[in-house]
Amino acid sequence: MQIPIVVRNVRSAITRAVQVPPQVDSATDEPEPDDDTQPRIRSRALVSISTEHAFATGLLAALGVLTALLIGGAIADSVMIITYIGCALFLAIGLEPITGKLVQWRFPRALAIATVFLGFVAVISGVLLLVIPTIVTETQLFARQAPSLIANVQDTEWFQWVNSQFDGSAENLLSSVSDFFRDPQQWFNIAGGVLTVGAGIANGVFAAFTVTVLTLYFMASLDGMQRASSMLLPASKRHRYMTIISRVRLNVGRYMISQILVALINSVCAYVMMSILGVRFAIILAPVIFLMALIPVIGSILCTVLTTLVSLLSGLSTAIAMAVYYLIYMQIEAYVLTPRIMQRAMPVPGIVIIIAALFGGTLMGVMGALIAIPMAASIIMIVKEIWIPRQNRL
Repeated sequence: MQIPIVVRNVRSAITRAVQVPPQVDSATDEPEPDDDTQPRIRSRALVSISTEHAFATGLLAALGVLTALLIGGAIADSVMIITYIGCALFLAIGLEPITGKLVQWRFPRALAIATVFLGFVAVISGVLLLVIPTIVTETQLFARQAPSLIANVQDTEWFQWVNSQFDGSAENLLSSVSDFFRDPQQWFNIAGGVLTVGAGIANGVFAAFTVTVLTLYFMASLDGMQRASSMLLPASKRHRYMTIISRVRLNVGRYMISQILVALINSVCAYVMMSILGVRFAIILAPVIFLMALIPVIGSILCTVLTTLVSLLSGLSTAIAMAVYYLIYMQIEAYVLTPRIMQRAMPVPGIVIIIAALFGGTLMGVMGALIAIPMAASIIMIVKEIWIPRQNRL
């Protein structure tokens, strides 16, 4: 009864002996010399592409490409909505430090959110009600007086000197500008027509309403959104995640409030100076200066160029005085105001600000440039808190 078992064992041993290559004794056997004439056989992982289901594979790849194109098109069509959401989110984060301060003063959080939001809406509405009628009146007055203002500029000595240097080209340019202002229809032609102007106003009202509603929603649900997002992480990392996100929110909010305060000081001081010098259309320039000053590094330079050019309508001496004022103000802002106001906010390198503003402006215009800078501050904060400590432990 044991003979078949022994036979099977012997057969298995013989089979294994045949399959396993013999060991080469390094002490006695010499390796064969390399023969360059014979190709070497190397083991490679070959990727075999089956042609059995080529049609199905190609159809699947085409469907993947079409899906990617559809997703890209949907994102491109939703850029404006994404801009609204981003603007509202950063407004909510920017108002968070004020809300937190009210909570520290024993305000219920719901009451603190309502107080900050209503105060923000009241300030914006008051500024608009004060500025818009004046802008409309001043714009109409400017349109009527533009030809006479241009004629006064042509009579000044400095313009005659510039005109002589360019062989009369400057006078021809001003004549074309004067002819443009004599025809009010040209204003609508530049804007694309009356219907386009009306659509633009309607879109602006819709955008303001949408951003306002989203801002209120984000202010009320920032903590809930933060806790919900932490549930996507392992339990051991949730506490650190909540700590880092809270610090990011606080730093971004401080940065935005500090930048708004610096821009407001710039706008108010410029308006006071323009009123003293008698610069025309100062009430129109003040809101524009505020928006320009929100852009760090280059905002004050843009304000200097704008106010100096407009001041030329009031005379060369007025323009020089305005330029000198801004040169002095930029030094005060850079070395006194900004360090003191932003000492509690997270510092952002100047080169990062410029790159972020360029990318944000290219993608989403002026609002994108403003939003990109707090995003860059958030990324720097996350890198310092997570990436650098992890690299130091390696």
